[in-house]
Amino acid sequence: VKAKPNDEALRKEYFQFDKEKTEFELEEYRLASENYPTDNKHRYEMGIRMFKLDRWDEAIPVLQTARTDPKYRVDATVVLARDHITKR
Repeated sequence: VKAKPNDEALRKEYFQFDKEKTEFELEEYRLASENYPTDNKHRYEMGIRMFKLDRWDEAIPVLQTARTDPKYRVDATVVLARDHITKR
């Protein structure tokens, strides 16, 4: 895409690939969070993927749960703030 920024077909293909990859990652983190419910890293990563896929309503409760872990409190809060700003 960087080499041919005006190639719309290539751009479309890249964004479709990126969306599919993100959806795959989301499903993997969802499975991991079901298997390791006390590990908020997986919930945080799920929230990031949901945000990237514009699934804000799903991302909010997931990130709020991840925010209970001190390791992810600041990062999850920043993503939630971006989510709030983006919705306006």
